[in-house]
Amino acid sequence: MEDFEAFCRGFEFSDKVRASGKEIFSLLTNRWDQFEVWNSHISDGGVPYEFSVAMDGGRLKLRFLIEASPERVEKGFLHERFPKLDMTMHDELYQLCNNSVLGSRFHQWFACDVDEDEIILKTYFNPQLAPEQKVRERFPFIPEHVSYDRIKYISIDIGSPTTCRQKVYITCRTEDEIEQLLPGGSDITESYNFNGKNSVLVCLTKGGNTTIHIPVRFYFPNDQEVINRLASIHPRETALFRRGLERYVQGSLESYKGLITYVSYRGERLTLYIAAQPQRFGKITFGQVFDFIDTLGEDFSQQKLITRIRQFDKIDITMLFKLVCFHIFTFQDIIRIISNKTALQPYKNLLTSHYMEDKGHQVWYLNDCKKMDINMDADLIFSDMLNELRDCSYAMINEVLNAKDDLILAAISFYLEETGDYFFPQMKEYLEKFKPEMQYEFFGARHLDAENSHEIFEKQAQDIFKKVTLTRKQYGKIIRAVSRIHKYMVGNVTIIDKLC
Repeated sequence: MEDFEAFCRGFEFSDKVRASGKEIFSLLTNRWDQFEVWNSHISDGGVPYEFSVAMDGGRLKLRFLIEASPERVEKGFLHERFPKLDMTMHDELYQLCNNSVLGSRFHQWFACDVDEDEIILKTYFNPQLAPEQKVRERFPFIPEHVSYDRIKYISIDIGSPTTCRQKVYITCRTEDEIEQLLPGGSDITESYNFNGKNSVLVCLTKGGNTTIHIPVRFYFPNDQEVINRLASIHPRETALFRRGLERYVQGSLESYKGLITYVSYRGERLTLYIAAQPQRFGKITFGQVFDFIDTLGEDFSQQKLITRIRQFDKIDITMLFKLVCFHIFTFQDIIRIISNKTALQPYKNLLTSHYMEDKGHQVWYLNDCKKMDINMDADLIFSDMLNELRDCSYAMINEVLNAKDDLILAAISFYLEETGDYFFPQMKEYLEKFKPEMQYEFFGARHLDAENSHEIFEKQAQDIFKKVTLTRKQYGKIIRAVSRIHKYMVGNVTIIDKLC
């Protein structure tokens, strides 16, 4: 709430607007204390809210966007907080967007426009969680030529179905795509150095004006440059924006990049979207990354293949041995690359020690294959049938090669260890039950003893990493990277399960 009040003071909103906005902000965020800090997709830095200021009719208007929870809120969330509002359309969209997709951006966000005489409550849903046909039927003003993957948000005002606005946000990467949705829109984006590398958003409104949102944080070296460009186009409005922003951050805009995230136009209305300030949102440490990894590990342990192994269901062991081959060998490269790329101490020593302890374990795997009379079938491993399986491993290597922070590399390493802790002990028990005569190495006591022997190292390493303080942006990048690795690991075991 401190950040909200600082923002209102900065832009000198009236006492009435502050009080109304504060009440709604509190209602929408009163679940935050139930959760650890999480990585929201509302902002680049992962903060689960953002502000915006609209210049409309010669005065500034307060707006904000909020993610109420890292988990899907129940349908009655708004009903309880705003019992007098008509929730008919809200409930319809809530039910429509009810699919569960691992790693999806979000399920539902809430927004509010606060003015002296009017308060508008809005909600945003993720259309990728709904069937395309149903969304197009529900929002028939979506142009047919727009592919479904370009539809980023669907939104409605909360209230009477006959009066509330219905909106669809569509990504555009080229001038032609912009012009198809908003004739003349490319002239606006040209003023802000649009280069096609980061999508512009065009918001279509049923029966209303079209809005264009330009991600200026990607096109200028700092926020002072954004303000300078604005001033050359809208000098009077920019003076008010500049004053409010400088009062909010209590400093020079030249030292900020990404404070102004979007500039949007709807007719004559100009809006600036402002990133909330991480330093007002509490301290973040790498210990919270470990908590997140624990959660992903539990999810991995519930995947069907792991469950079948744990429950001693019948599995084609020969096929399993063949299918895990590619990942076992690429895993060796992953931990080698992590060790080589890590630059800073003590991270370098810790991750190199981890690599040296796991190095060469693929030889144990090959020894197990010999004992089972299994010949590695290269035609199978590199067959079209296993394209997706290999792609998952390639994607993990790509993630590591492109990581630009030692802490991302460390988080990936710790996550992979976490999945191994769920897989190897259960696989050992499974093989001992069905093939007790074999003395396995990779899937046996030798490997498990090696894993157990460096648990002490892992604890020491975790104790060091837990104390590392992260910026919100760092935390967001780490969480997103580990989430992608998790997606690929789940993809691996899902494909293997289907073939075994």
